[in-house]
Amino acid sequence: MNSPGEIIKKQIKLVCLFIFFASLSAIILPYFSIKASSGPEINIFLPEAIDNPAALNNFSSQLGVRFTSAKWYLDWSDNFTPEIAQGFHSQGVIPELTWQPQINDTCISYKNIVSGGYDAYLNRFIASLKQTGIKTRITLAPEMNGAWAAWAVGNCNNSASDFVSFWKYTVDKFRRQSAPVEWIWSPNIHHYGETTTFEAIYPGDSYIDFLGLEGYNWGTSQSWSTWQSFSEVFGSSYASLVSLSGKNILITEMASAEAGGNKAQWISDMFLSLRTDFSHIQGITWFNINKETDWRINSSDASQKAFSAAANGNLSMPVLENNQPENIPEKTGSSDKNNPQITGSNSSENQEQILPSKEKSPEYFSFDSIKKEKYVLPLAKTTFFNEKITQKIPDKVKGAYISLADNNFQIDNLISPQNQVLIVAIIAFFSLVPLLIFI
Repeated sequence: MNSPGEIIKKQIKLVCLFIFFASLSAIILPYFSIKASSGPEINIFLPEAIDNPAALNNFSSQLGVRFTSAKWYLDWSDNFTPEIAQGFHSQGVIPELTWQPQINDTCISYKNIVSGGYDAYLNRFIASLKQTGIKTRITLAPEMNGAWAAWAVGNCNNSASDFVSFWKYTVDKFRRQSAPVEWIWSPNIHHYGETTTFEAIYPGDSYIDFLGLEGYNWGTSQSWSTWQSFSEVFGSSYASLVSLSGKNILITEMASAEAGGNKAQWISDMFLSLRTDFSHIQGITWFNINKETDWRINSSDASQKAFSAAANGNLSMPVLENNQPENIPEKTGSSDKNNPQITGSNSSENQEQILPSKEKSPEYFSFDSIKKEKYVLPLAKTTFFNEKITQKIPDKVKGAYISLADNNFQIDNLISPQNQVLIVAIIAFFSLVPLLIFI
């Protein structure tokens, strides 16, 4: 018969073995799950695909990445464009429409829409979409919390409740006519000067299919911007969405600049973060255009290689240096909202298009003071922050986002994945020491 001392030793040994193997599992299993994960949807805004849908498969082959959806833009002065939806569909991707309720860059009264003032337009739009028989994702009135958007809350005296009524009215109209649409509700990430809160403009789970977010790492491409990781760009807003609803999230516009950091490393880190820290994000739509800055995936050889590797699950590809962007030629053609020929926001021509009045302070910013361009997003946003914020706002919010601490979601203060592994390894070691002593 075992003595009480021997029984205690056995019990201690069993406890130590349990702690050791539990700790070991905590170190090893996450890496298996990351590798096994299929990763997020990769979606794209590729301007040249508007007129040439085959460009989608060409670019997909170039990257070695399969796109789930492809984006294009329409205003409320535009009828539905079935040829674009059909072209995207022919390439095996879901058409993803950003539908901006503005006419000639001017806001629309949501009360007027709800009272039936746009019913003829909506019915015509729905009929055309239904004729294609193609499931289409619609991001309706995105960035509605940013003053640069004509359709934002606060413009045309549109209130948050007006926006919710407009959203429900539009969705109900499509559903009554059985239009094959998935609805994406997509505010801009939290930023200085937000015109409303997420909660005030959320129409409810029954009126959306996906939550959305739009945001960018501007790097040092603008006078007000600083380099931000993917988590710094989206973390606070992601936390707000997760607390608002359990719906999956699609990032409907995003990209990174080259200036100010290592874009290739940023991309690799983004895909790792998506797998480890942003479980509600179903997919991302990359804004692949050289506009305010070179947002393109292939802005440099290093950036393209990092994207191809990380999107295919290789999250450990070393990024040793930040190669200078290659001089990749832009597509030439007509300049409209789907094909803007804009290569930066510093040219006098572009600045003249949308400059706010410099005399007014941010508190008195008026959307009517802007001479806007046709493709209003996100160039108007750039100028808004360049002209209205830099002299008034502390450094921590010059990057056009609210500090993560302001939303009780302090990613910088969380334990990094590397340190988590170290802590668990230490626990495993100290559980092994008493085990060896009592053997």
